[in-house]
Amino acid sequence: MFFTCAMFGSIPPEIDAVQERMQGSAPPDLSADEQAELRAALMRHFLGRIDANAHVLVLALQWMATMRKGVSADILRHIAAQEQVNIDDPQELIRHLERLLVVKRRVVPRYTYTGAEADETLLFLHDEMYHWLDRNLPGAVSLRPQVSHALVVWYDAAIAAAEAERFAVVDRLLTLGEDHAEAAALRAQRDGAQRRREMLVLDRLGYCYQRDEAEGVREYNLLAYIAIISRLSGYGVMLRQEALRNHYRLRGGVPFAVEVECAARWLLRTAYNEESRALEMLDQLAYYADLEPQFPGPHYALLHLAEAIVLLRMRPDDRPRIKRALDAARTIVEPEEPQLQAHADEWIATISLQIAYWYGFYYRLSYDLYDTIEEYRHGLRLAQWIHRSFNIFLGLTLQNLAFAYSEQGNVEEARHCGMRALQLNQRYGDEYSVALSWNTLARIEIRAGQPIKALQYARQARATFERFDSARGLSLCLPVQAEAYRKVAEQQVDIISLQEQTFADAVATFEEAHALLDREGITSAERRREVLQGMGCTYRSWGLVLRNRHDPSERAAHYFTQARAWLERALDLANQAQPALIQMDIHEDLASLYVNEDIYDQRVYQHLDQIQQLAPPTYRIEPGRGLRGTNRPVYGFWRELGQSHLQRMLCGFGKYDVGWYKLADDGQRILVHIGNKADMHQAGRHLLLMLAYLLQYTHTSVMLDRAMNLALRELRLRSEDDLKLIAQEIYRTAREYRLVDSQ
Repeated sequence: MFFTCAMFGSIPPEIDAVQERMQGSAPPDLSADEQAELRAALMRHFLGRIDANAHVLVLALQWMATMRKGVSADILRHIAAQEQVNIDDPQELIRHLERLLVVKRRVVPRYTYTGAEADETLLFLHDEMYHWLDRNLPGAVSLRPQVSHALVVWYDAAIAAAEAERFAVVDRLLTLGEDHAEAAALRAQRDGAQRRREMLVLDRLGYCYQRDEAEGVREYNLLAYIAIISRLSGYGVMLRQEALRNHYRLRGGVPFAVEVECAARWLLRTAYNEESRALEMLDQLAYYADLEPQFPGPHYALLHLAEAIVLLRMRPDDRPRIKRALDAARTIVEPEEPQLQAHADEWIATISLQIAYWYGFYYRLSYDLYDTIEEYRHGLRLAQWIHRSFNIFLGLTLQNLAFAYSEQGNVEEARHCGMRALQLNQRYGDEYSVALSWNTLARIEIRAGQPIKALQYARQARATFERFDSARGLSLCLPVQAEAYRKVAEQQVDIISLQEQTFADAVATFEEAHALLDREGITSAERRREVLQGMGCTYRSWGLVLRNRHDPSERAAHYFTQARAWLERALDLANQAQPALIQMDIHEDLASLYVNEDIYDQRVYQHLDQIQQLAPPTYRIEPGRGLRGTNRPVYGFWRELGQSHLQRMLCGFGKYDVGWYKLADDGQRILVHIGNKADMHQAGRHLLLMLAYLLQYTHTSVMLDRAMNLALRELRLRSEDDLKLIAQEIYRTAREYRLVDSQ
């Protein structure tokens, strides 16, 4: 009651008399009768100060004890409606409140309110009042949980309004383009709406804690994770401060489970911020890992996931440890997944989705693309239970699913998923995620035979990664941009000067990527192999163009030599740390290099035989058996086998036309035969097997079209007798391999 009188700014004289008896800060020594009389005096004074309408003011003050983020007329109106209290004019109530001694008006940041800067103020109790409440009535905020609930509802509406404003601006910016005259103003408006939304979400988090501490923990986990993957470090710090402040206010300390989750996020931030100390920090967190048997729970799922993510980014070759971490995380949360439909827990759904997402990444590194796609699809099913952040996680998952579909030869589905991911990331994600989408689309368009479009996408990705100064992002996009240059150059046969410049751009970009890997200490075998192989393929393509152009210089021979050196380096690396499918691809590149040079000796077949040996038996078409088949196919094996038979077909025609040689120990090439009909038989045999494998890979592809064109080019050079011989061999091979009735 004394507190209430103080809030009204009026103290009865009896209190003043007691204060005169006090010595220093020592409390007065009052008898029981004196205490009773003092309480009665306070009650008389209080009742004499209020009228019939003042109860609303008292209620408002009680609400303000819960409303730690400030009070506005609109908030009061909303709370009163929820409490079924008629307050008539909220503005008048605001004026009454601000006349009280314990209420102060504070200017709040622009992101909380719209309107003129001078008017952006809220009412608060004095900090001393909040401190007194927390110290003397630690349960005060939970006495009125319905107020916290009403505040969460109000913030939900305010957040939705800010998000709607941001969407409208983003849509207009996408329509007009970044170079439009209005673009700068639109970007500022977009960023303002985003900041306002972030601060509203931050305030809402405090009320989630007040409504239910467990709910607050789940909400903080979700928001903090999104901040990390969106690379919003400053906002992540603000969320952490808000969460810790509420833990200390409501509980007096931080629960151990929350401490473990904070440690996991600490680790995650270093990985997403590309800090080299991430591995060192991983070792420092062994303390928490040792305590898991004593304090098990979902909090450890996040710690195991963080360990897997750090290793996948920093030490991807440590596959056993990565798998153990992912398995441990899934073991913890998987029992909760069946209950998500009945009572959706967005945090459990989020961490389950992220486990599936990184499992997909893990399988992708070994080119187990069937399992990759299954994990991403599982993630998409889980995403439906993450209502408020659904589109952020959906965009990231679709983006990676698009890449997997592309590698499986399903270009149209890949393009559909990739474009959907781009649209989601543009509206709901961050700029870094948009850049990753551009890069994925560039890879897809290269596979689809659209290098000009791929180059456009790659340039957009690179511009963003350079703005973020992201070594990882650049290591992803520079090889893609260089490969797009190479493919564009191959098509520019009509303008020699332009073709030469584009090949030079491809080489320069690959060199830039190579220097980046060395400079930043990026040890990823996948990234380095991609650069080495890409450089080799570029020199091979450039040499072939010069050879077809009958260039009189020695450049073609020099470029072929360069190509072989780069490809052999790529093969050495792949043999140590890359899956069989990658090794097969490099062997095919080396074999095609000999074919491009019209060099037909045992060296070309050494590479082609390696491809056959590396292919799992289930992917081979065998005599008398045909195709075994598999219910978990990685279509890339059929692609590589098809390309190897393409090279064998070209070798057959080449040996017939140019001759079959044997490479002697002294390096001399000795002609064995030329114009041998057996070579024509081989060409026909491998023509059929080439088509069988490539059609198993996909029924429509740029690769299949190229193979058909090369076959037709060779067939047009043959005599009628040769064509009959080839047709007979095709029919015989079809019967031998049981392909007669196949598609």
